[in-house]
Amino acid sequence: MDETKKTSRIALKTKSLIRVVPFLSIFCGICSAEDSLFQLMTHLDTKLSFRFENGSRGKFDLPEIMGGGAAAADFDGDQKLDLFFCQGGPIDRTVTKIDAPCQWYRNLSHMKFQEVKAQATGPAYAMGAWPADFDEDGKIDLFVTGWKGWKLYRNKGGWDFEDVSVQLGNDILKWSTAAVWADFNHDQHLDLFVGGYIDYDSEKSPYCTAPDGLRDYCGPEDFDAVPSRLYFGDGKGHFKDVTKDVGFSQNSGRSLGAIAGDFNRDGRLDLFIAVDGNANQLYIQSKDGSFHDRALESGVAFSDGGQALASMGVTVAERDGGSLDLIVTNFYDRGSVLFQNQGDGLFQDISKQNGLRQATLKYNGFGVVCDDFDSDGQMDIVQVNGHVLSRERLGIPLKMRPSMLTIGLDGKYQERSSKIFPASDLMMQGRGLIKADFDEDGRIDLLITSLDGEPILLKNIAKRRSTEIKKKSRVFGGSYLSGVVNDQSR
Repeated sequence: MDETKKTSRIALKTKSLIRVVPFLSIFCGICSAEDSLFQLMTHLDTKLSFRFENGSRGKFDLPEIMGGGAAAADFDGDQKLDLFFCQGGPIDRTVTKIDAPCQWYRNLSHMKFQEVKAQATGPAYAMGAWPADFDEDGKIDLFVTGWKGWKLYRNKGGWDFEDVSVQLGNDILKWSTAAVWADFNHDQHLDLFVGGYIDYDSEKSPYCTAPDGLRDYCGPEDFDAVPSRLYFGDGKGHFKDVTKDVGFSQNSGRSLGAIAGDFNRDGRLDLFIAVDGNANQLYIQSKDGSFHDRALESGVAFSDGGQALASMGVTVAERDGGSLDLIVTNFYDRGSVLFQNQGDGLFQDISKQNGLRQATLKYNGFGVVCDDFDSDGQMDIVQVNGHVLSRERLGIPLKMRPSMLTIGLDGKYQERSSKIFPASDLMMQGRGLIKADFDEDGRIDLLITSLDGEPILLKNIAKRRSTEIKKKSRVFGGSYLSGVVNDQSR
């Protein structure tokens, strides 16, 4: 080759490369700036000393793998989100006479918290917690579900909470799980849905085994279901059980997640219930105020293959135009499901088309939230995971990583790396998940709870502000056993 031509070609390539490199540098700089969405806060940073104790006694008691909820709300009126953590064990009180108390933490600002010795320590073996101002006095109250009972606390101010559980009557559910505060009857006062799970007696539980014959946890289908309840509130702290009056008496129970919203856009609140081991339920409210389960005809009872989902957590993606899509976490090897709202109360499972099912297939999902955390116009999904069966010897992990899923260039959900979502390096039995602005910087942070572990706080450090919700959210409840009251949900 002529040396002159060769030199010219090299020079031309070099010149072209020089033109491209600055663009690549700028592009990669943008990528780099967007890479770190969250900062994992240490317990030294947050001062959260809480640790969930499941109270295991080696007998594979079902409650020890189901709890771990939390609540976030401004309980002391200083405009900062405080925390309440549900506590578990012991299972057997003949060994330990004192029930482990739930714990409160006051927000001191800048992601720092201080334990508060409030007298309201929750029911024995609490499951989940849902804050709301049910007596309309301007102070945030709290409802706590549990395996051994429930508690309804009225906030009197100054971290003084009064136990007013009697307002819900003496017929307490044998095992309560999910709950939703919402104005179901449109009288401008908060009502309360309480999800029932199963009738479990730790001394009468059957002996269940894994495929290899060794003992394992039983499933919900091995026990009688506990039907759910609905109470109408009067805004003064009094409640009436209307379960039979509005059509909930046939509810099948085994509820783990619940969320309310106007799913068919008729101006009335409906209720979706994530059911463990049975068909999910979608109670549509009629004009006369009665509720009817339309899950089967709506397309949310099962996955698109007709498979029962064994659902745990639920959240809603609010699309422009008012449609509410449902995102439901699911059992290991089944994958999470996104039910896209087609209008008129009909949904379609699009989890295979958008890759969500494939991306979550090897997770046992619990808490789930969605938001545009990086302000790129796409809805991101975060879910926490952890199994409910002891089968590590069979190659199925008990502890799992939390996962963040975002839409890729191919239009499908893909899991993000630990550089973007540092919690994905942590193995845990994840359960509760809350999204809220804990440090008041306008970006949505995350709180994760786990069994036999400490809570995890993730500070949103996206360079741009995350999605700012300028109107009231139109949905109530969601995730897994964890409630929040903030500017988005009041």
